[in-house]
Amino acid sequence: MVKENLDASIIIRGFNEAFWLKILFKKLKKQKNVKFEIIYCDNYSDDESIDLAKKYKIKKIFKFKKHIPGKILNNAVKLASGKFVVFLSSHCIPVNDNWLSEHIDFMKKNKSLLASYGRQIPLPGTSTKDKLDLSIIFRDEDIFSIKDPYISNANAIYIRSFLLRNNFSNKASNIEDKIWALKFAKKKNSIAYNSKSAVFHHHGVHQHNQDSKRSINSFNLLERKY
Repeated sequence: MVKENLDASIIIRGFNEAFWLKILFKKLKKQKNVKFEIIYCDNYSDDESIDLAKKYKIKKIFKFKKHIPGKILNNAVKLASGKFVVFLSSHCIPVNDNWLSEHIDFMKKNKSLLASYGRQIPLPGTSTKDKLDLSIIFRDEDIFSIKDPYISNANAIYIRSFLLRNNFSNKASNIEDKIWALKFAKKKNSIAYNSKSAVFHHHGVHQHNQDSKRSINSFNLLERKY
C-alpha cells in the first residue's frame, strides 16, 4: 500500500523535449506550499531529457516504447505517492509558483470533484488557429460539468485513489482524458475547470501547426464510442 505522505505526484510524459524540460523542471522546483514528487515518463528520447531529469533529482523515471497515452499514465499512477495526481505536458510551463497549490486548493474546496483541469495560455509564437482553440476552451471563469464534461491532461489534477480503480483506456491513441471523463463523470459537479491553475502552452488542443490527422482521429474516436 502506497502511503499518501505527499500532497501530489506530478506525472510528465516526454519525447525529445529537453528544450522545454530545462524550463519546466526549474519552474516546478519553485512551487510553493506543497509537498510533491515528479514522475517522468520518457519515450526513449535521444536528447538531454533523461540527463535533465537526473540533474533535478527526479527519482521516478521510466521509459516506454509505444506511445499509448492512457496505458502510460495508468502505469505512472501506480508509482505515485501523492493524494492527488497531476498530469502536465512536458511543454506546458506553469504561469506562477502557486500553480500546484491552486490546483490542490480547488479540489479541496470542491469536495464532489473527481478531477479538474486548468487553464492553458498561448505563447507569442503560437499559431492563430491554436490561439483560437485555447481562447475558446480555456476562459476566465470556473466551469462545473454536468452532462458533457471536458478535461485536458496537458494540465489536470485527479484524486489518485479513484484513478487507481478507474483507469484510462489502454487502447485509445489519443483523447484518453475525454474518453475517461465521459465514462466516469456520472454525477453532478464531478469534473470542473479551474481558471486559476494556468500554464503556458505553445500549441492548441488540436495542434493545427502540426499533423491535422490528429483532429480527424479524435473525432472518429468520439463518434465510434459515444
